[in-house]
Amino acid sequence: MGDDTPDGVFYTRALPRERWDSPWMQPMERVVLVHHLREVAALVGFTRFEALAPDIEGEFEMGVRRAALARETTWLPAIENKGEGVFLSISHAAIQAWMARPNVQDRGRQLAAGFERWKQEHVGSKLSP
Repeated sequence: MGDDTPDGVFYTRALPRERWDSPWMQPMERVVLVHHLREVAALVGFTRFEALAPDIEGEFEMGVRRAALARETTWLPAIENKGEGVFLSISHAAIQAWMARPNVQDRGRQLAAGFERWKQEHVGSKLSP
């Protein structure tokens, strides 16, 4: 995986709170600078018509099947990305307070309803016998 050293493939350092603390940053718990980050993405299969949605506790399962790359896979096509960034850790209490806001809950219901309509239009007929 690499070492957390300046010359490693993954190198981070948390900024001291006094460097970033201000009233508008109140919900933040930590700010971490990611100096070196390595990401590897491998293609394990493909779908032809519909994207394979992530299955979060069965919530988004749409019955889309992924086709294998070969009958016997001995290697996978992959790409390596290197970069840097900033990781912001938001307090659990701040997230819970945001999620409790009526306009956020309304928007969540709108998005869920839209996804259900899309799923019925695009996938519903494929799942029915």
